[in-house]
Amino acid sequence: MAIDMFKGQTVNLSKPKNVPDGDITIHTVWDRKKPERRGLFRSQKQELDVDLAVLYELKDGTVGVVQALGELFGSLDAFPWIMLNRDDRTGATTGETLRTHYSIAVEKFKRLGVLVYVYDGASTLSEAENAVTTIRVPGLNPYVIRHEGDAHSSKSCAVALFTNNGTGFNVRMDVQPINGDQRQVDAYWGWGINWSYGSK
Repeated sequence: MAIDMFKGQTVNLSKPKNVPDGDITIHTVWDRKKPERRGLFRSQKQELDVDLAVLYELKDGTVGVVQALGELFGSLDAFPWIMLNRDDRTGATTGETLRTHYSIAVEKFKRLGVLVYVYDGASTLSEAENAVTTIRVPGLNPYVIRHEGDAHSSKSCAVALFTNNGTGFNVRMDVQPINGDQRQVDAYWGWGINWSYGSK
């Protein structure tokens, strides 16, 4: 059974000891942009490109980002130990998923910052229909953040901050609207990545 999460909540997403190792997955899905009403008629739905990304900090201090922009898709079994599966540019397919092996994540990462942002087709996340981010950890119920309402009336959202607690992760649901791009999300969390411009 999925558990809805809201701004300000913190949960311990540590895998139960009796549960076999598996993957942490973070999945964002959305429908195409809501059609605008024009007079007595509705226009066709427009394609909406929403991107899921993660800022990472390893225990040795290495920082970086995994995202579709710049084709920084990462790797699951080698550095940076976390991978984005695809770039869904329309919202018409299956969305985007970040994946990392649970045991490797606990071994390697100090913290992870999950964000979503509109790349094209809208000015705010709330313009997407049914935009949802789901966090799954082996042995636990899925945790769901719904990108709707005032908390998502911005281009970007600092969704959740994973902090290593030694055996798993404490996850703070920041759900913080950010009026800007990845640089502003970085500044919000104090990550310190040296950013350069990229494109798809």
